Amino acid sequence: CGHAMFKKKKSSRSRKEKNLVESSPKPSRAKEEAEKETSNSLEQSLSDSGDFGGSISVEDEEVEGLMFTGERENGRPVIKGGNIKQLVERLTYEKYNDVKYAQAFMLTFRSFTSPAELLDLLIKRYNIEPPESASKEEIEGFDGVRKVVRLRVFNILKGWLNNGYYDFKDPKLKETLLEFINKEMAVSLKNPSKTLLTVIEKKENDEKKQYEHIFTTAFPKILTLKSPVSDSFILSHHPTELARQLTLIEYKLYSAIKPSECVGQNWMSKRKEELAPNILAMIHRFNFVSTWLSSEIVRCPDLQKRTQILKHILDIAEACKQLNNFNALMEIISGLNSSSIFRLKQTWAGLPRKYVAMFEDMRAIMSRDKSYKNFREYLHNVNPPCIPYLGMYLTDLTFIEEGNKDNLPNGYINVTKRRQLAQIISEIQTYQNTPYCLEELPDLRDALFNVEALPEQQCYQLSLKREGRDGTVDDQTPDLPFGEIEKKSSYLFDKPDTEDSIIYDNRDGADKVTTAMVTAASEVKLVERLTFHEYSDPVFTSAFLMAYQSFTKASKILELLDNRFQMPRPANPSKQQMAKFQSTRMIPIHLRIVNFLRTWVNAYPRDFIEDTALQQQLQDLIQSWAESNVLLKQAADGLRKVLDKKLMMPLPTPECRYIGFLRDSEDSSSSEDTPKTLFDFDDDLIAQQFSLIEQNFFSSIGARECLCSAWDKDTMDSEAPNFLAMRINSDTITRWVCSEVLRQPDLEARYRCISILICVAEKLVEMHNFQTAMSLTAGFIQLKEKLPSLWNWIPTTVQAKYDVLNRYYNDPKLIRELELSITEEPVIPFIEPYIQQLAAILQLIPPKTGNLINFERIRKFYAVFQALEIFRATPYSFDYHEGCGGYLYNAEVWPQERIDKTAEDIPPVDAPVVRPEFEDIRNPEEAFEEISDDESEGLNSPRRQAEQEATDNLRDHLISVMSEEDQVFQEFLNEAKSNVANDLLQELRSFSICIQDELSVIQTQFGVEQTDRRQQQTITPSSQRILQRIFPGCSISIWTELDSEGVVYGWEDQVNVFRVTKSDQQYLVCVTPQLEKSDASNALRLFKFFLEASEAECATAVISSSCSAAATSVLRDNNVLLFNFNG
Repeated sequence: CGHAMFKKKKSSRSRKEKNLVESSPKPSRAKEEAEKETSNSLEQSLSDSGDFGGSISVEDEEVEGLMFTGERENGRPVIKGGNIKQLVERLTYEKYNDVKYAQAFMLTFRSFTSPAELLDLLIKRYNIEPPESASKEEIEGFDGVRKVVRLRVFNILKGWLNNGYYDFKDPKLKETLLEFINKEMAVSLKNPSKTLLTVIEKKENDEKKQYEHIFTTAFPKILTLKSPVSDSFILSHHPTELARQLTLIEYKLYSAIKPSECVGQNWMSKRKEELAPNILAMIHRFNFVSTWLSSEIVRCPDLQKRTQILKHILDIAEACKQLNNFNALMEIISGLNSSSIFRLKQTWAGLPRKYVAMFEDMRAIMSRDKSYKNFREYLHNVNPPCIPYLGMYLTDLTFIEEGNKDNLPNGYINVTKRRQLAQIISEIQTYQNTPYCLEELPDLRDALFNVEALPEQQCYQLSLKREGRDGTVDDQTPDLPFGEIEKKSSYLFDKPDTEDSIIYDNRDGADKVTTAMVTAASEVKLVERLTFHEYSDPVFTSAFLMAYQSFTKASKILELLDNRFQMPRPANPSKQQMAKFQSTRMIPIHLRIVNFLRTWVNAYPRDFIEDTALQQQLQDLIQSWAESNVLLKQAADGLRKVLDKKLMMPLPTPECRYIGFLRDSEDSSSSEDTPKTLFDFDDDLIAQQFSLIEQNFFSSIGARECLCSAWDKDTMDSEAPNFLAMRINSDTITRWVCSEVLRQPDLEARYRCISILICVAEKLVEMHNFQTAMSLTAGFIQLKEKLPSLWNWIPTTVQAKYDVLNRYYNDPKLIRELELSITEEPVIPFIEPYIQQLAAILQLIPPKTGNLINFERIRKFYAVFQALEIFRATPYSFDYHEGCGGYLYNAEVWPQERIDKTAEDIPPVDAPVVRPEFEDIRNPEEAFEEISDDESEGLNSPRRQAEQEATDNLRDHLISVMSEEDQVFQEFLNEAKSNVANDLLQELRSFSICIQDELSVIQTQFGVEQTDRRQQQTITPSSQRILQRIFPGCSISIWTELDSEGVVYGWEDQVNVFRVTKSDQQYLVCVTPQLEKSDASNALRLFKFFLEASEAECATAVISSSCSAAATSVLRDNNVLLFNFNG
């Protein structure tokens, strides 16, 4: 790879060398010109432009190992061909920089050499040395030439790294390059070598990070249809929005195409999946979309609706045209030109003329005539962003590849062919650099990836069925996407839906097969819908599991599931039909069956724990299913482990800890310094302890308690024990209120007591514990009836609070409105209206509709439980207070008879002249003292006279100071002003700090979107961004389990944690805005619970915006990783 100016032959010199020698008669002049030439070349090479030396002589066209076309481009000869060494030399030519040649070389070199050979030649070129026979003058000028060549090599390597770094994923190639940079280039070109290392580091980091393009303009508004058609995917979305999402999908595929995929017709080679994966992805996407659109039309049996779908597709095509997505436009034209669609004359006849003309215009633009002449002209007049029709470029590349040989007759590499290929590749790249400013809709995008595209043969069969050759319509034969299905007499689930077997709620015109709710059905049809292949309805599943015992047995359900599993297969399927049957029918149904059983075991383990025969039946089924379908082995193993785990767990034994339950127990004794009166505790603390007590009952309510057959005490005791416990606790609290007030020794203690309790009830409403608040209010109402005169002594502000509570109690709808307005906060609802609602359903809706199971009734029962379940998602995080909690558990609660008798014995009292102030309730020593006529002489008592005399003396002294001592008074005034200013400044600083803290929390929480309580088990986009930021390249899921032993919160509840998998490492992760010591303890219990359930070893991590020192210490001591939101 030596320099051309030093190439010699043994017999004679080349004309170029001869002219070079003869042109330098004086060494000193030659040296001066060489230095000047070197200086110029360095400056121009550093800027990567310009020529080295002056004009180009004709000798440039006479180089051994190169051939020229005889043409010139920008005054430079155009290379026709050459050997690899000369081509690399010309790539780093010291006289001038041929940008077009360099671009063509780097885009196509993989078609005639390998990246390893090219790097080797560039390294040799970098280390160019003058030949031993060079003259002194030539050697003196050689240093400048070598510097230029090295800079050319540097620029080529830099461009290669920037535009083709995927070549250096080969470890050996990367190692060779790094060794060259560090050991050779770093010595002679220090700064350029650092530049290359920086580029490599940046590319490595880019591989690990995912960047989003930031647009300077806002996304266009998301478009929706005013009247979407629910039973048609394509008619349920706006055509422009569908075109936008198609465009985003295809731009991502198009922009990923690499130059190496475009040479050598790699997309048609035997190794095409390896050599041209992105072109293949575009081709597959093209065929998929075309077939999907054809399928959408022929699947529709109704002629008018079919024409409507066709019209909608043409609107999508027009939107794609407006978006310059010509690849999608051609996909649509191809689908509509298919034999399945083009023959549907009646469907096309229903189109308005405008749409027919629109389609003809699109076909004219995208016509293949004259090598896409019309499209090429149209394309060159549009501005990016744009997705051109890739098929046109693949045709051009194929034409060049097949019409030109790789090598010239003399064996030289055909550079002309590579220039032509590079021109096409450059045009492809032109449209890869401008992304679309469109908002991605993940749900719609995913749906577009998962739409069903029927095989072409089935499309044509359906087309004949919709419009026969004689124009007739075959509406008798059902659509058979898999061909004929084998007959199996024992199979129960191949019967069509009839009114005698299933009834749908189709009031909104919903499609019975997919979206309508089942209102009544037979057992077989209910199980069929539970395992429906197209979608899973979690609410339907949960409602069924809650109520199945009211109409069948568990063993019968397992028998039906086994029958459903043993479904008949296609009789004589093709490979594609069988694959589709397995992927769209068999596997989805099998997975639905296994997932249903998993849900059953998790939600109602008692069904299996108490029935050993049922356990064995389920174990046998799991074993048999896993053997018949190997794809189910993992799911079946998971189900078996869940069952084994649940069978090992002891059944929960909830404790009913009512107010005062320790009163008569042996543990009721406490230390002498423990407070035992209501006045010793803060309102907030009492409300918190009440909420913890009530939460114990509320969180224990089971779904099947909502099916209680009668809401009397005896029936509830066996069928709805936790509802009964809440009722009993409510009655206990009501009696405790009366007992606590009536046991007070005097009037003042009574009105103080009831005022405090009203304040506690208000606090409970603020904490959203409406159940306890209404229980207290019931006691207030009873006391007002029994001791009406007592209420005259209650402060006005407390009376106003009572009036609000009374309104809530008498109109539960107001409480319901409050409950529904609360999100992401703990709530204990007022339970009595829910019990009344369940009783009304029981009484008004019959369990059967004819001979069918009335599932609407079951849905309504489950809807009540679901409403309660939503409130249980966020429990209270208060700590149990031994003093206050102990006081409540040891409280004396009178029976109703004693309450009535004691109230009768208390005489009425006269109303005060002035009601007590609210501030006096907690400080009775400063309370208002009523002055009656017989006590008026107290004003003249010696104590009051002494106090008045002292007050008068102090006032006289201050007046004398202000009138006589001006300076002292001024100093006193200045000091007072200073004190006031300091106090105000201190308050302002404290307020500023509080505001900053709140803003910090708000900004932190902004990264974690709060989801609706009904969607607790979904990953929000903000949580996903935080987790991807900290664990780049990871996969994220939510792991949810039933904590039946109360390991985490102390009661049975659904708990979940993020499960993050990165490489071979798994992490259990909690994300929370703030982390105190109690939160850290909760996290440790959560991790302990899931680690015991995990099969693999998992690390644990907590992500929080702020963390207390105590929480940090707890987490570190337990080897928990701790990150902030920035990672």
